[in-house]
Amino acid sequence: MIRILLVDDEPAICAGLRAKLESLPLDKIGVIRSAQSVQEALRLFSRERFDILFTDINMPGESGLELLRELRRRNIGVKAIVLSGYDDYPYVRESFQLGVFDYLLKPVSTGELREKLEALLALQDGRTPGEEEPGCRSVSELARAYVEAHYAENISMTVIANLVSMNYTYFSELFRLETGIGFRDFVMQVRVREAKRLLADPTIRVNDVAALVGYENPKNFSRAFHKLTGSTPTDYRKAHGAGEPRGKSG
Repeated sequence: MIRILLVDDEPAICAGLRAKLESLPLDKIGVIRSAQSVQEALRLFSRERFDILFTDINMPGESGLELLRELRRRNIGVKAIVLSGYDDYPYVRESFQLGVFDYLLKPVSTGELREKLEALLALQDGRTPGEEEPGCRSVSELARAYVEAHYAENISMTVIANLVSMNYTYFSELFRLETGIGFRDFVMQVRVREAKRLLADPTIRVNDVAALVGYENPKNFSRAFHKLTGSTPTDYRKAHGAGEPRGKSG
């Protein structure tokens, strides 16, 4: 059974999040505790083991980032999901550098909560929380599962390395050894595969396809697509019988 800690300076948010977690049809959820400050959270961590942490990122006094930094300093292995407001994105970006699994925008819906938690549990399948090695699932399997679930997002190899509790360089070498391909190339392959599927729908503009598979810059998308297929996205669409919709861009 997994043990969860909720950290938010507003007790009502912790209570609401707890109620949503308890309503999920996930039999792996066990103990759920809450804290209203970083120091209270650290006191709980000193007494108990937690597998998953949900923490507000922007709190009065010490922030969620300071909690994450201190947990890392103490070498406490916990998978973290940060709770963020729309104005918190610079903090979210730094939190990924600290190894968080993902983030949720407030207010958190039950559906979003279930989606993130199921993805996290799937990645932890076969691992004992806090173990250095991923148990019966290889590092590459865990990394590939994460990419398949998050290819539309800004995927950082640093985040993945932290997710599997490995040094960045060692993870890169091990992934290539286990798969025969570099991690960045694998991400590109997944994104281009999904792009091909989306390009079959003539109602979706090429620029929108780029965004849907994780490319903020359409030129970078076209470059990657051409590298793997020998064709531009527009030419690929034409060759496969799907015309570009009106008002196209890219």
